[in-house]
Amino acid sequence: MHILSLCYISLHFTRLLTTSAVFAAAPIFTIPIVNAFVDVGQTAEFRCYATGVPDVRYKWYRNATALNSSMLAPADRDRYTFAGDGNILIIANVHQPDAGMYQCEASNTHGTKLCSAELRVLGMLRLLGLATLYSC
Repeated sequence: MHILSLCYISLHFTRLLTTSAVFAAAPIFTIPIVNAFVDVGQTAEFRCYATGVPDVRYKWYRNATALNSSMLAPADRDRYTFAGDGNILIIANVHQPDAGMYQCEASNTHGTKLCSAELRVLGMLRLLGLATLYSC
């Protein structure tokens, strides 16, 4: 009889946990974006990753302006690519106007978080046969 009581309590406890557990969480960055230093003509890549419940949605900004195809010049629309779940920003053939602060926004119904990083565009100055890096 004693063993049956113990078993009943265990089953009741398990059933209670599975029916009453509800999880919700605002986004938390587990991989924030980091500064990038890229030569003119090369490819820059920013990656961020956040967890949250429900799932996180991503949005990107450059100098506090949302990055989307409508705000980009027609020539730049093919250079800016969003990959993964939207958590990766790839900028091909980088040039000086691409330099600035980039922000990754992660949001869900429970909140919004931003992380920021700088893109510096570097160039090669050839003077007397010597290559010197300079920041534009």
